[in-house]
Amino acid sequence: MKKRIIKKNIINFILIVVLSLIGNMSNVRAIDENENLEQKRLELKNKINEAGKNLENISVELTDNLEAIAKLDEEIYKYEEKIETISKNIEQVEKQTKEVEELLKELNKKYNFQTDTLKRRIVAWYETGKTRYIDVLLNSSSMTDFISKYYLISQVAQYDKDLLDKIELQKQQIERVENTLKISKENLKTIKTEQNKMAISLENAKVVRSSYMNRLSKQEQEIQDNIETYQTELDLVEVEIIMAALEKSDSKYAGGNFSWPAPGYYTITSKYGMRLHPIIKTYCNHSGMDIGAPEGSYAIAANGGVVTKATYSYSYGNMVMINHGGGVTTLYAHGSKILVNVGDTVERGDPIMKVGSTGWSTGPHLHFEIRINGKTIDPYPYVTK
Repeated sequence: MKKRIIKKNIINFILIVVLSLIGNMSNVRAIDENENLEQKRLELKNKINEAGKNLENISVELTDNLEAIAKLDEEIYKYEEKIETISKNIEQVEKQTKEVEELLKELNKKYNFQTDTLKRRIVAWYETGKTRYIDVLLNSSSMTDFISKYYLISQVAQYDKDLLDKIELQKQQIERVENTLKISKENLKTIKTEQNKMAISLENAKVVRSSYMNRLSKQEQEIQDNIETYQTELDLVEVEIIMAALEKSDSKYAGGNFSWPAPGYYTITSKYGMRLHPIIKTYCNHSGMDIGAPEGSYAIAANGGVVTKATYSYSYGNMVMINHGGGVTTLYAHGSKILVNVGDTVERGDPIMKVGSTGWSTGPHLHFEIRINGKTIDPYPYVTK
């Protein structure tokens, strides 16, 4: 899917630039790199503003063709997510398989050594014979000598027994590891088959989507262009948020769960995850949860930290972002008024914004996100009412 490929390429490129800059701040080029990072940020803001101005009053009504494309977009997104998950599983299983193969190789080496040792012991025992042991005992010069020789012979016999037991245990362990290896290889085969099926389904969905795109009328094409422009603007905002989240991520996390960010208002109007977007009427990923609350009610800091963003965005409206340390950040959006400034230190429960309906919003609510190293997670399990 074109727009998702563009999104991934933009985000990956910016992340590489940001990580490269952050990773080298301690060397002699740190000042130049910081200037480059700031330049990238300014260019990104200009692109966001340019895209946002074109879509301030966007309104989309989907035709049957556009609705079919939207559903195919959702299918394609799900296939891509599944393929990515499967690829990670394959990588993990291949790593485990390699580790098991190395373990099996080492166990076989030890087993062969112990087996050879036992064979030599058996030959030596056969050549010596029982009568030789009796002769040794009978030819003892004293009781002390007899006991000493008897002890030594017992020790040799015990060594042989222990060696035999050890070989048997190693054999059982090898059989278990071989079975594990067999299962791993079968799982790998199954997972790769599933990956191939998903890849075929993905390509089929793209072909069908392309067919629908070719059927679009001029008016429908304009609507689709608006949708993709809107998505591009969201992608640019996403990149900027990730950049902000990655900064100063080496400090320690403030600790504990998060407070409910809209005190007294607990209705979730839109959950985290895939949803039909209320404005562009297409399926896309919702990066946080929306909490229904009246205009002017307070949004509070879910935990202590430092304000890293307090600005207006065409899509998010008035938004605040707080760095809680350890790569953990929270984001609050669509406010009617921002109550903090960048650089402010806030405590858990401090008012940071008033709820509103700014940006691309259909009514007063608080959009709330939790991010780990820039990546969003479902915030609901981590907040306490």
